[in-house]
Amino acid sequence: MGKKIFVFLTILLAATLWAENVAVFDDIIKPESFYLTDNHIFIVEFPHIYVYSLKDFTLIKKFGQRGEGPGEFIRFVRLHFQSNFIIAHSQTRFSYFTRDFKYIKEVKVPIQFNRGAVPMGNQVVVSHTVPGKENSKEVDLTVNFYDANFKKVKEIFRQRYHFQVHRDVNVIYLPEVNRRTGIRFFVFRDKIFIEGEDGVTGNIYVFNKNGEKIYTIKHEFERLKVTDEHVKAVVEWHRVNKRRLYDILKQRKQLYTPDYFPSIRSLNVEDDKIYIIPYKKKKGKNRLFIFNLEGKLLKEMDAPIKERSIFSFYPFAIKGGKVFQLLENEDEKWELHVTDIQ
Repeated sequence: MGKKIFVFLTILLAATLWAENVAVFDDIIKPESFYLTDNHIFIVEFPHIYVYSLKDFTLIKKFGQRGEGPGEFIRFVRLHFQSNFIIAHSQTRFSYFTRDFKYIKEVKVPIQFNRGAVPMGNQVVVSHTVPGKENSKEVDLTVNFYDANFKKVKEIFRQRYHFQVHRDVNVIYLPEVNRRTGIRFFVFRDKIFIEGEDGVTGNIYVFNKNGEKIYTIKHEFERLKVTDEHVKAVVEWHRVNKRRLYDILKQRKQLYTPDYFPSIRSLNVEDDKIYIIPYKKKKGKNRLFIFNLEGKLLKEMDAPIKERSIFSFYPFAIKGGKVFQLLENEDEKWELHVTDIQ
């Protein structure tokens, strides 16, 4: 009897990791990014932003269109949520909306900020790729504070970019691996969480709102070696997604790839927790590490998150102890799957 109970509990535990399909979004064709707040789901499909109820998954609002007028978007759209505003960053502008999605104003943003700018109160945190401090032919990565007028206040973090390449060598860019535009960072509760060494060590450096480093989160993740299969896969990715770069790859004979992937594949800060998925798998499965904001490991588990390819995941977000992920079904409809990870 005891053995039967153990088997039943094991099956029951495994079932709790299965994702539940809770909604189908008929309006969505090609989602680019996915956000959650306490009450809403935001799906960006340029140039539109779809807002759904998190309670019953009904469509509440659709707004945004391509253009340079008020409330319009130029290229990509990244969303940032503040207590009173929703800010949509579209290349050279911040568009401000109320929390009930009404357009307020726009603020011009320098083109060099591109994707690496995050509002933080009256400041903007920006990541840049810059000439090396010790050698101008090399590349450094920095994180900086700018004021509301986009005047640089100070540099708060700098590291030598581990992926240094000579100009006469063509680079095979591994999608979502070689972040040459800057450093991945998160702004959360008046703190800035910066992924250091471009993921080489797995360190996360934490700064306060004054740009002062207050502590370092250290955890050694085993790194994944880049293989010939990875290189073939990324060349194929370029052939399908970036045809111009693929043609360049064919023309040049000198190719360079890093020896290893970075330590961290996915980094999210939400609900007073840090969620990390490394590149290195365990028995063929992705792993999810959950830390508190001070860096104490709370849980390690199989990551209930499906991959789009060996380089990227389908759009997902984590909130309230659950993983929410958009997946395309056999009918080419986008479904929302929810998995409890508590």
